[in-house]
Amino acid sequence: MKKNLLLSSFNCSTKANLLLGLVIIWSSLSVDVFFNRSFSAFATSLDSEEKSETPTPPPNNGAPDNTVAGGSRGECTEDSTPIALAPRRGTGAVMSEGSTKLYFFIPQGADLESSNATEKEKDTLTFSFTDVLTGESLSETKVEADTPSLLTIDLALLDTPISLETNRRYRWNLTLECETTKEVDKQPSVSGSIQKREFDAVLISESEKLALSERPIFFSNNWLQYDAITALIEWVKADPTDPEIKEVWRYLLPDIPFELVKPGFENDSDNQEIMP
Repeated sequence: MKKNLLLSSFNCSTKANLLLGLVIIWSSLSVDVFFNRSFSAFATSLDSEEKSETPTPPPNNGAPDNTVAGGSRGECTEDSTPIALAPRRGTGAVMSEGSTKLYFFIPQGADLESSNATEKEKDTLTFSFTDVLTGESLSETKVEADTPSLLTIDLALLDTPISLETNRRYRWNLTLECETTKEVDKQPSVSGSIQKREFDAVLISESEKLALSERPIFFSNNWLQYDAITALIEWVKADPTDPEIKEVWRYLLPDIPFELVKPGFENDSDNQEIMP
């Protein structure tokens, strides 16, 4: 009888231990699955946030190729896109007082490169300027530019003159008009954004004491990308044969070979022709 009781007790204890073991294993698996799922969801959430915060690069502004020049280009391709002399990804800051200028290289079309080309030496382009926060269009201006040339867009000389407000971000866009298509989204264009930084009189005073060749890097080191490029353009215009220009150019505009846009400086459209 005692033997049976002990055996029964042993069996109950064994079953209890086995059941407890199964419960522990099930709990461990549940926690592990829950943790893995939660971590996976958290990682996915972080990945999505990082992707959403990654700025979309502007349209390709690479080297020009077979294009047709004229009041409006006959046949336009992606390679017809004007080249913006702007910071990487087309976004940056400006501080300098006075009018703000943006610079573009307008490539020469294939027809003008041939010996038979005698007419249509200008391109028609549309420049637009928008407030990023409100989406309001502040200006839309048609301009004419020689090809090839360095086109300077002075915001103070647009149909609707623009004066940038501190700490406000704006988007600019330059579109080349083509005769073969009237659909704006299919016409070659380049775009970017610019933000006005709060004016720092001490910093600007320091920049004015520097030589023209020292200003581009000075502005770049102070995160004023558009001021740096303006200073670089002014330096090239003042002393185009300075051997140090190419090195600074590669530093500020690494994706745009200086030799590619050099012909534009020989035909500088410093004051854009506003079309009625």
